[in-house]
Amino acid sequence: MKVLVFGNCQARPIGHFIRHAADYPIEIIELPPVHLLDKTKPDVIDPKFLEADIILSQPIGNGFGEISSDKMREKHKKTWISFPSIYFGGLFPYLINLRTENGNFPGPLKDYHDRRIISSFISGRSEKECVDTLSEQNLDYCLNFFKNAKAESQKREESLDIKVMPMVDQFCSSGRRAFHVFNHPTNEVLWHVAVEFLKLIGIPIRNEATPWLTQMLSNVQAAIAPEIISHLNINKTEGHFKVDGLDMSINKLVEKCYDVYRSEINITNIFSRNNVISNH
Repeated sequence: MKVLVFGNCQARPIGHFIRHAADYPIEIIELPPVHLLDKTKPDVIDPKFLEADIILSQPIGNGFGEISSDKMREKHKKTWISFPSIYFGGLFPYLINLRTENGNFPGPLKDYHDRRIISSFISGRSEKECVDTLSEQNLDYCLNFFKNAKAESQKREESLDIKVMPMVDQFCSSGRRAFHVFNHPTNEVLWHVAVEFLKLIGIPIRNEATPWLTQMLSNVQAAIAPEIISHLNINKTEGHFKVDGLDMSINKLVEKCYDVYRSEINITNIFSRNNVISNH
């Protein structure tokens, strides 16, 4: 059996887990993450879809033109099974991406930035004042953000064949981390998608199969907000930032962020483009 997993950066590790978990020979047809594909040239990837027996796909929106999931589904009349673009921001109420015309603007946390550090930088606060700001807590804001993010993620997957938020909810209830950052779930969540897919197509799971210990999407691990840690009774060690497996202190993060923002001549435009200036 040949399976193609069509989606973002989560697709490839899910494909690895499907092959690892199945008690039946499965070939995973490799395809780059959708944002790296040329949306004007669906014919380049058509052979991959033709080769597949089953397609496991995230909803790929109309912004991707001819390679949107709706367009590809119309063209390739196969068995399609849907799963969400796995996203939950509730643990990280201050974490954002900064979009540019050429993709995400990189910083010390790679594609991710802390809104409070940006606000402090815009307001002209010193690095020490920024660090002090990060120690302040806003329980109402964080808990409301968590509640709204949870509802948003649940709604996103309502009509899909495979759902992940019930599992994420279980993790949160038991004080376990389910996401490294808002769009990078842990191996356990990716494994859940692989196992649910195999159940839907009637293939048994190997008895000894478990998700790998080495996390596949953990190049950045954001600190869970202390308000959320207390609310969910999560281990306080989860309140640290890590980049490529190494701890990054708050002081070092602020220092590096300020250096990056000072060195970017278009930083004001980038902040404005992302509506950060108006929110500080």
